[in-house]
Amino acid sequence: MARTGPLRGDSRKSPSRLSAQAREYAAETSLHGLKYVGEVKRTIPERLLWFILFLGSFILCLNLVYPIYEKYRDHPTITSIATTNYAIWNIHFPAVTVCSNNRVVASKFRLAIRRPP
Repeated sequence: MARTGPLRGDSRKSPSRLSAQAREYAAETSLHGLKYVGEVKRTIPERLLWFILFLGSFILCLNLVYPIYEKYRDHPTITSIATTNYAIWNIHFPAVTVCSNNRVVASKFRLAIRRPP
């Protein structure tokens, strides 16, 4: 008894199933432009244009990211603390401002400024 279709767990898929999965992925992805490539209602030239634009932007992205990756790979960032024997009271604490949600009454504000401390 011979089977004609792909076996369960077989990594090979029929072209129509692979095409359907690719079309579903393109329709559901958040990668901008790729969903227009898989839309059936688009014409072939329009889908081809979207594919070229998507591929061009992907290549441009790689051209921008790769030099940064090479710099990271060749010159890794090393962070270290020179000394731990530093008094905590010598560390300047950043200024903190707490803003109230209550509106300022202008007359009371002027009165408070004129009053001596």
